Amino acid sequence: MMVALLNEMDHCIVEYGGSDVVADQAANIVLDKDGAFTAPDLIVTNSTIRNSAGCGIVVDQFGGNLTQSGNTFDSNPSGNICD
Repeated sequence: MMVALLNEMDHCIVEYGGSDVVADQAANIVLDKDGAFTAPDLIVTNSTIRNSAGCGIVVDQFGGNLTQSGNTFDSNPSGNICD
């Protein structure tokens, strides 16, 4: 049985985000594994991630599967992809 992945962002602009969500990391997008739940999956393609309060994308150290390509990152002072 094949399961459709519903967590996909394509041709998006994500900007001006950043509240403290994971380990005091501010970010536009956060992949955060919560307790016993399965690690989240996210595909981000052909998108712009910019002007965050910290990182562009944070991948939780305890799990998260990010697939990304063709993206533009700008003005993310703590880095574009952080873990």
